[in-house]
Amino acid sequence: MEDILTPLKTTIISPQDKVSEEPVLAEPESTQQTKSPSSRHPQSLDEALGALSSKPDIDTLSDVLEWLISHDESTGKLNIHGERPQVSRIARTLVDNILPDYWSLASQSRLAGNYTLKDAFQICLSSATGLSVIIARLGAILRAQDEIQGQSHVKASEQARLLQELFELLHRILIPEYFMFSIWQDTMHLSLDVVQNSITWRELVNLLANGKIISLAAQADRFISERSMDISEGHWLGDGAQYSRWGGRRLEYMICSLNADKVDGWKQCSQLFERFLSLGYADILVEETYSHLICGYSEELRRYENFIQNLDKLSKRITVFSLLRILSKSVPSEKSLLQGENRGSTASTLGAAAALLSSLGQNNRDLEDLMAEWISRDGLSYDLGIQRAVIRALSQRDHLMKTVFETALSNFGDKLQIKHTPTTQQEANTRILLIVAGYVHRTDSEYLGTVAHSSKYLNAISNRLAASSARASVLGMYVGTAISELVDPSEKRMKFSFEDIDSPDGRTYLSLIRIQDPIGSISDLKSESKAQQDTLKKDRSGQIINDSHFNGSQKSTTTSKVIAIEEVEHESEVDEDLPMYEKPDSDTPDEDEDPTLIERNKPTAPVYIRDLISGLRETENFDRHKLALSTASTLIRRKAAFGTEVSDHIEDIASTLTGLSDRWEMDNFQEWRLQAMIAVLIAQPSQTGPWFSRHYFSGEFSISQRISILTTLGIGARELAGHGKEDAALMGTGALPENLFPSKKLPDKLHKMYALEDADPVKKLSTRMEKTMIQPLALQAADTLSGPNALKVRTFSSRMEVEKKRSRPIPNALAKIVADGFFFPLTGGWQMHIQAFGPSTVQTAAPLLPHLLRTLSLILYASGPSTLSLPQMTAEFWTLLLSVRPLAAELPVLSALLFAFLTLLDLNCANPSDQQRVAENFAKELLETQEWVAGLFERVGEGEEEEKVKMLAAGVLGRCREVVERWERVMVGELAGFLSA
Repeated sequence: MEDILTPLKTTIISPQDKVSEEPVLAEPESTQQTKSPSSRHPQSLDEALGALSSKPDIDTLSDVLEWLISHDESTGKLNIHGERPQVSRIARTLVDNILPDYWSLASQSRLAGNYTLKDAFQICLSSATGLSVIIARLGAILRAQDEIQGQSHVKASEQARLLQELFELLHRILIPEYFMFSIWQDTMHLSLDVVQNSITWRELVNLLANGKIISLAAQADRFISERSMDISEGHWLGDGAQYSRWGGRRLEYMICSLNADKVDGWKQCSQLFERFLSLGYADILVEETYSHLICGYSEELRRYENFIQNLDKLSKRITVFSLLRILSKSVPSEKSLLQGENRGSTASTLGAAAALLSSLGQNNRDLEDLMAEWISRDGLSYDLGIQRAVIRALSQRDHLMKTVFETALSNFGDKLQIKHTPTTQQEANTRILLIVAGYVHRTDSEYLGTVAHSSKYLNAISNRLAASSARASVLGMYVGTAISELVDPSEKRMKFSFEDIDSPDGRTYLSLIRIQDPIGSISDLKSESKAQQDTLKKDRSGQIINDSHFNGSQKSTTTSKVIAIEEVEHESEVDEDLPMYEKPDSDTPDEDEDPTLIERNKPTAPVYIRDLISGLRETENFDRHKLALSTASTLIRRKAAFGTEVSDHIEDIASTLTGLSDRWEMDNFQEWRLQAMIAVLIAQPSQTGPWFSRHYFSGEFSISQRISILTTLGIGARELAGHGKEDAALMGTGALPENLFPSKKLPDKLHKMYALEDADPVKKLSTRMEKTMIQPLALQAADTLSGPNALKVRTFSSRMEVEKKRSRPIPNALAKIVADGFFFPLTGGWQMHIQAFGPSTVQTAAPLLPHLLRTLSLILYASGPSTLSLPQMTAEFWTLLLSVRPLAAELPVLSALLFAFLTLLDLNCANPSDQQRVAENFAKELLETQEWVAGLFERVGEGEEEEKVKMLAAGVLGRCREVVERWERVMVGELAGFLSA
């Protein structure tokens, strides 16, 4: 044993070198003393980082965080806002190591100043560095999803919990209104180097507004939900619209807090706004950012002017167009302006919108040029109210008003636009032309007189009068008469002996040249926003009153006195002379045995329209909501016959019914709702028809709600045309045949979900019309193959049978209003929607596009061949159908498109005179349609659905060839003239 431990060196220690008898491992004096509370705080960022890296306990962590969120006496900044390398390492340590261990306990621990640990985490990480570390950590966890899914359930749940904690922290950091302004201040004071601060701000802008937070939040939400968990806070981060709304509100706070002399601050604020626009929610962002101005608070107008001046041209364009779209919802509608409803409030709101636009464009010529461009192009698809507001805002700039007038006149007289532009846009352009002409005449009458006698103006009027469309010619008469009234003496004025000139529509157009709206005050917009809030409060208060009334009546039933009833037996027999009555029906047995819980106060059916609207908006009382919905159609039809109650609330009813959702999953919800919407349409077709068409394209509705709008327009149009009794059977629940084998029938809810074809009235009507239109063609083909007509004998009895089957003529109320009330709003809305958003939208998708084409076909067919506006409707519909061909890649769209072509040709080619009109006016469209349909037989495959498509294609091709073969010479002449032009 001694051989193993061999000494290498021996040293002799003298007595004076001996150490005192103190323990070798003695604790230093500094540590032996009791720690004072103040000495536990770190004195630098390096010490704080060391303490955090050494797995601190809760007391040490509290001390470090207290020091980090305290202010440095020398610099006045928080200690956490020191040198960037140390701050970055501290932030990474807090997120990676400290947060998973202490976040669940952070709400219970208190720091100095009544802060919790969660508050301290929020303050320490409320910076560009902190946000970048959190987002990097989120990305790292989500990138490892595949590995996590292959591991144990415990590991995956732990990662999901960590994601929840990170999003809760991110929510706490981002939610304060002052967040954007505060972080900008901190970023600008990081160092004295302005360039470095600008680079840091640019990194923060990219971090907040590049869409990465939205995508990470959406991935995390899906990852957490797969594990039956939920993001308690911060779920809004994955919604682009909500995130843009958040950004707009923080930008508004920043704009209202910046000093006017902070030039760099306005530039950096504009950078953040421009970056947020790239998320694709421009209207929401602009509405929240400019909410102070939109709500009528003009005190911050100069700040917004500084903000807009620093935007680039594209951002200014998006901002102006979005702001005009938002203001169009606040200004009065065309009906209110033309009928003079609420004259005082209408004028003040219109003047306030004009004042806001005029103030924004006063010191910014780019905004005025954009407004002039908008009123000449995009503004044609909006209501008259916002158009008048923009014109009034530009009226102080003579050169802009003349530019708008010349542009409107050029569009008014262009032959291509007269032939191909939707009628609604032509009418809007005519109104703008007349209103601007009135303003120009009041400022420079000589200029207007010169233009009125120029060749450009005279050619425009001549082109209008020579147009094949009756409406286009009438608009030319309106403009010619109105302009002549301004510039010509009474004996030389242009006059037309036409009855439409003296009609209400004509008088309305002629009065536009005398419109002169005043510029009001921006503060008048407050009344409009306050009225909307009061309406919302009124609805809510009404629900509260009803609930309290229900509770009170329920209490009264519980304290009612129970009276004993004794039965008295009569010994005498019943008198035979007395009449015998049946026993009355008993009440429905109560489900609850406890009499104190039985509801005796049953709701009653609504009697007034306002009660109906309140019942439809009910969210608590199921019985009241169901009763209101089931009786809505009957009440609306009954009230529409007398009084103005329905007409006064018509848009509220239509909006409520269209946006109604089946929150209680009622069996007959779709049927009751559709019947009520049709009743609304029938009550005021000239008003609700354009309303439904407009909200189909611009309203925020789901696909099923948009389909309901189209179904309402199609079925309602047929009812106005006199086909209501025929279509009554289609409004049922679509019951199955009685002989269907029970095992092949799905449960009721699943059957309603999957049996879409049976439950769609528009599809049923289309199928019936297909058979009606194709059957004569098949019979004609069979008759041709059976031999020459000379060998065929027709008996007198067969003629009588034909006469018996011939339907009697019915009054068609649709023919008078079909163009302006149903057809043109839909076709015009389609053209404007395609121009604004392109073909890749919800409205052009497979679920909606076939429904739109079939609805337009039903409306056109229901109007009848004698409708005065049929040539114009035919021109617009044919142009629309030819433009839809590239979208007909799927069989449902192709089938609907062929059905629309067949309807169009069947209605316009009923007799030889109509065929001649088609050959003369639509030769190019007819040949193009024939060539396209002929090529379908080679492109369509084999199958049941494909055979139906080929059958429709054969019907369209037969109609086209029938017209072409009979009127070939007429068509050759028309096409020769077209080619020579």
